[in-house]
Amino acid sequence: MPPVHPPPDDEDGGPKPDPGLDPTAEFPWTQTLPGVGTGTCRSGRYAGAFDCIMFGEITGWPLSIAGEVAFTLTGSAEQQILKVEEGSLAGPFFSAETISGQLDCTKDEFDAYSTDGVVANPIFPDTFSSFLTGKSDDQSLSIEGAFTMLNEEGEQCEGTFSVSIAP
Repeated sequence: MPPVHPPPDDEDGGPKPDPGLDPTAEFPWTQTLPGVGTGTCRSGRYAGAFDCIMFGEITGWPLSIAGEVAFTLTGSAEQQILKVEEGSLAGPFFSAETISGQLDCTKDEFDAYSTDGVVANPIFPDTFSSFLTGKSDDQSLSIEGAFTMLNEEGEQCEGTFSVSIAP
């Protein structure tokens, strides 16, 4: 017995394509599951470290400075911009209680700053500002890039930072 095929106008034959639709249209989704492609942009607590070298008149020689950086990214990936909240910098003789900024999920670009840094060393009391500019890695859920600390005398400490999402 030969196979039975439904007639072309049979309703059970499935939907017919709309000839007015563009077959090349794409609808990219910017958030994927972790480890599945690109576009993951996740809010949460990020923590890590920074280090920099200061060449200045205060010390008379290059001074290596290192510390911890932590902040929370808030918002949803659908908004394409995550905001920095509850951020801080800390080291042996200095701290900054706030960090402001954002992560642009469409470009994987991170920009943040702090203007309330205080050096607690009685020999060199000073205030400073800090700037963090980097790229996010959507596979490892980390951000790394350039770190700059600038004191009131205009001396700069330039280096790098790296943070990753806390478990």
